[in-house]
Amino acid sequence: MVCKLWLVKHAQPEIVAEVPAKDWKLSAEGSRQSECLAERLRDAGLEQVITSLEPKAHSLEPKAHQTGRILAERLSIPFSSAPDLHEHRRESTEFIGEHARWEEMVREFFASPDQLIFGEETADEAHRRFSRAVRR
Repeated sequence: MVCKLWLVKHAQPEIVAEVPAKDWKLSAEGSRQSECLAERLRDAGLEQVITSLEPKAHSLEPKAHQTGRILAERLSIPFSSAPDLHEHRRESTEFIGEHARWEEMVREFFASPDQLIFGEETADEAHRRFSRAVRR
């Protein structure tokens, strides 16, 4: 039996500089994007949607949870959340408002996966955490 895993990043959030990124909600555009994605995946044979949990308090991560809920509702499939599927841990990183600077930091993060570039984990550490979660 062949299983397929579709990895989906949350849709566009409403960026609020004073709010930690882990607490951002979907923007109106992000909700629309999620609905469009559900339509594109309608015939993909998805059986369930599992979203990430916020890493420290283990409460639902708003933008990921909202994206997953919209997909599951539109596709009429089960929806749940699981630990350690979240993005790179970076709670200590201040808001980086300039998009070009953010992209530069992300490129450096992946170019030097064994080095701590920003946040609380390296790209390699994030990869190991995420891989263990997927195997579970």
